[in-house]
Amino acid sequence: MNVELIKLSRKAAREWTGTDGYNQASQLINMLCDELEAIAPEQPLEPKEKAYRSIAKHIFRAHRKYEGGKVLVLLADDIRKAEQLAMTAFGTSSVFVKRVNPTTDPQVYEV
Repeated sequence: MNVELIKLSRKAAREWTGTDGYNQASQLINMLCDELEAIAPEQPLEPKEKAYRSIAKHIFRAHRKYEGGKVLVLLADDIRKAEQLAMTAFGTSSVFVKRVNPTTDPQVYEV
């Protein structure tokens, strides 16, 4: 939500409150601002590091169990879904899937 937009809208509404012809517009602006705040309360953005770690929880790597070669990077909610994706992609049930490993840098993961 654009907090600055709501602040400016409320300021305009305050300035128009006592003005003939704009009083109703002022009331409508305030009602809209109330609705916007109710459906999208102000929440601080997560730090990038936390966001990267959250995304990484859904990144998996997969390869065939007894063959080298191609490695896939999969996006899934959990390991079971990642295994299903890998089996479909490789066309076999003989797959190895694991979550990527974090490093000390939240933007770098070992596969």
